Amino acid sequence: MLRVSITALGRLFRSRNGRGHASEPVTEEEMEQEMGFFEHLEELRQTIVRCILAFTLAMIGAFCFSKQIFAFMRQPLETAAERESLLAPPAPAADPLATFAD
Repeated sequence: MLRVSITALGRLFRSRNGRGHASEPVTEEEMEQEMGFFEHLEELRQTIVRCILAFTLAMIGAFCFSKQIFAFMRQPLETAAERESLLAPPAPAADPLATFAD
């Protein structure tokens, strides 16, 4: 039963992606049919192409807004550094020659 429902969902998904009309009824025979090896390869190819396209669009968007993204990510660090410098007493000035005076 689970296998039949998964197959039906797969066929519904494929029919809405241009491999048929969404209004076509799915028969029991079609639900029980399994995809062949080349159909699996075709679906894998389409999935990989979609992933590459989504990744490319995300990288273009990230590149276009890189300054804003880095400013947003840097803000908590700068806030913590300011807070730490306000709370901590100033460090004494180190004598650079003190390390050589043994």
